[in-house]
Amino acid sequence: MILILGSSGLIGRYLTEKFSAEGHKVVATYNSNQPEGDFLSNPENVIYEKCPIDDYEKLTELIKKAEYVIHGVAIVSFDSSEKEEMFDVNIKGTENVVNICLKEGNKPLLFISSVAALGRNKKASLIDETNKWEESSLNSNYAVSKYLAEKEVWRGAMEGLSVSIINPSTVLGVSNTSTSSMMMVEMLQKGSVFYPDGIMNWVDVRDLAKITYKLYEEKIYNERFIISAGAISYKELFNEASLVSGKSSPKFKVGKSALRLASVFDLLKSVVSGGSRKVTSETARLSGTKIKYSSDKIKQTLNIEFRSLQETLNWILNNDQK
Repeated sequence: MILILGSSGLIGRYLTEKFSAEGHKVVATYNSNQPEGDFLSNPENVIYEKCPIDDYEKLTELIKKAEYVIHGVAIVSFDSSEKEEMFDVNIKGTENVVNICLKEGNKPLLFISSVAALGRNKKASLIDETNKWEESSLNSNYAVSKYLAEKEVWRGAMEGLSVSIINPSTVLGVSNTSTSSMMMVEMLQKGSVFYPDGIMNWVDVRDLAKITYKLYEEKIYNERFIISAGAISYKELFNEASLVSGKSSPKFKVGKSALRLASVFDLLKSVVSGGSRKVTSETARLSGTKIKYSSDKIKQTLNIEFRSLQETLNWILNNDQK
């Protein structure tokens, strides 16, 4: 049985489909709302279980029965008011998973991290798996939380646990979820005449699911892998998307000063409406970064190639959920 912790988001959805389609029995957890299963090709292979990451007893029950554990539960937020909850889920939750995997017979664990956990600094332009974490104003609270979560995973490895870590860049895909992974997809679908400075590293969620399955199949442990198909400027990205969708093409660059001002208005709006923030001082500070991530290691290890951006954009913008 494959245990997928965190099936409500974009990545969890496609991992659940991939492993169940390959004939495995899958137990997929969710926090509050059970995911729709109508996209599954083999729904009889999937059992959904409600299991918040802080439910130690339930986690123990599920991990005890598992052959292999994939941990993808995380909060992604750039709102400082959500920092404490994010650290609790991302770090403490990972600590719980690692401890239970160790206690229940060293169950193999694959941890879904992020390229953010590799750290950023002003001197770096290309980052690979050898990059060393440095304290930097370019590291968000989310990045810190994933870096510290990774330390828990490596601590488990030092205690004898078989672990793998994958570090995806921005994940693009088709889903009816409203999680952070889908924010960029929604922007591309709607089109915009405005675009931020900087570049985006991206990967198709179908490639991410395929790679994760290959790492499981080939039993590759005690390694980390960056999962990123390439990098493109936001202007070029929105332009490519507009050619596919026929929506607005980008014309006006939004700089840091404009984003800082927008973050103030967004804060006032969230206070009045009680809604979550979309533009924060942290997103303004991090805008304009031009760091690229190398996927040479995973390409050489698994002998794989990634889908082109054009293929991914055609898929997500035509909203084909197959």
